[in-house]
Amino acid sequence: VGNVLNAMAIQADGGILIGGSIQRFNNVQRNNLVRLTQDGSVDLAFTPSSLGVVNDVLVQPDGNILVADGLVRRLLPNGMEDISFQGSACCTIRQLLLQPDGSILAITEELPGEVSIPGLVRMLPNGDLDPSFNFAFPGYYAERMALLPNGQFLVVIDVTGAGSRLLRFNSDGSEDTSFN
Repeated sequence: VGNVLNAMAIQADGGILIGGSIQRFNNVQRNNLVRLTQDGSVDLAFTPSSLGVVNDVLVQPDGNILVADGLVRRLLPNGMEDISFQGSACCTIRQLLLQPDGSILAITEELPGEVSIPGLVRMLPNGDLDPSFNFAFPGYYAERMALLPNGQFLVVIDVTGAGSRLLRFNSDGSEDTSFN
């Protein structure tokens, strides 16, 4: 069975993080997240603890690594889990985006048979859910998102039966209605 690669991020030192459903990479046993050196070889010193399938990975300015493996975990640059990070257990996380203030936007997936979960949540820098964040479109599937230089963000929303829409939101999650 082959690997499924879902995510990639580049570290400041040129290291390449690859996440997905990975059991072996370049013939080296790995656990869903692998770090490659600049020449493409597996970094054997990078051995994160047990992770689920990695949906997204991003590197924070301080070098720590955020991993969405269903939950959100923060790893130290060497791959060890940062136990000071709370990590949200609200829902299955598919994509991460880091805001300028260190807050973390996360696209969530509704869990079958569960109470409806918003398509987008924000976590504080310590991993706690941000109770002040009010995403304007709960119940719609947020597909992808991108950060704008002014702190606003774009989200592709799947509106059931009507296709997809591109919407712009303010940093607090409210819709910017001036965007058409």
